[in-house]
Amino acid sequence: GERRSGVGGCRRRRMKKTEVDSRMTRSWPIHRVIGATALLLLVAACSSGRAPVHTLSACTVPRVDTAGWVRVAGPYRGFSYRLPPTFTEETTAAFQHGGVAWRDGPREFHSINGHWGTESFRPGSTDSSSASEQSECWDSIGGLRVFIVTHYREGRYTASGWFRDPHPKGFSVGEVLLGGHGISSKDQELMLAIIRTVAPDVAR
Repeated sequence: GERRSGVGGCRRRRMKKTEVDSRMTRSWPIHRVIGATALLLLVAACSSGRAPVHTLSACTVPRVDTAGWVRVAGPYRGFSYRLPPTFTEETTAAFQHGGVAWRDGPREFHSINGHWGTESFRPGSTDSSSASEQSECWDSIGGLRVFIVTHYREGRYTASGWFRDPHPKGFSVGEVLLGGHGISSKDQELMLAIIRTVAPDVAR
């Protein structure tokens, strides 16, 4: 079953690990599956139902100064996001349906095309670690419907946003997932701030 908490529809739910694995491997290349788990499986770890202690609520609107951030073109016309200028592209990153990875020291951010669902981000039923926390929220950003997940586990802070069917006619590689991770709650706040810069105004 599902448990709702907080504001804006934030909720927690468990799922079987095999479901997470099968959904992941359908959208990710085999040579990136190990790296992909850093984003999706860590996002898919679960809290034991307690109020979050470490992770921010997925519905949080960060108070982050985005002045000077660089607008980045998304995978199709009309979808873009902004990044701090300290992030640099990882040119060796490869994704089955297309994507890009950015890094700034211990912080990493991805824009990935794929076929997602809310269950892609939910935990295995055997994961009951008391040190693991997760929050979920449906929201609207840049006029697009988005499923946001924040997660904390073993010193790693993650935030992801799945933009549900934002693509125009002719874009046939699924939906866009924006997400990243770092080693502090400030990093998680930054990832949420990046996700919330999505706008439909980029010129390609």
